[in-house]
Amino acid sequence: MKKATSIFLCEDILPEDVNTMALWLQNHHVTRFLNEDRQIVSELHQLITDVPPHMLRYHFNRYGYFFWHVPRNGAPLGL
Repeated sequence: MKKATSIFLCEDILPEDVNTMALWLQNHHVTRFLNEDRQIVSELHQLITDVPPHMLRYHFNRYGYFFWHVPRNGAPLGL
């Protein structure tokens, strides 16, 4: 598969990335078309507490591949 020149797929998931996801999922405009559980934000915060940072990637990939889309400027999409 050919990657776009301005975006790459980042396999590593950092605690800061999980906090960013939690922040996005608190926004109704982001979640109105998603089927995420209402408790997902608290579960993400609990995940940061319970899972060592180097294991976050494996946690997010346990049901399939999870990639964080990051443009060249280094900020994840959505910011």
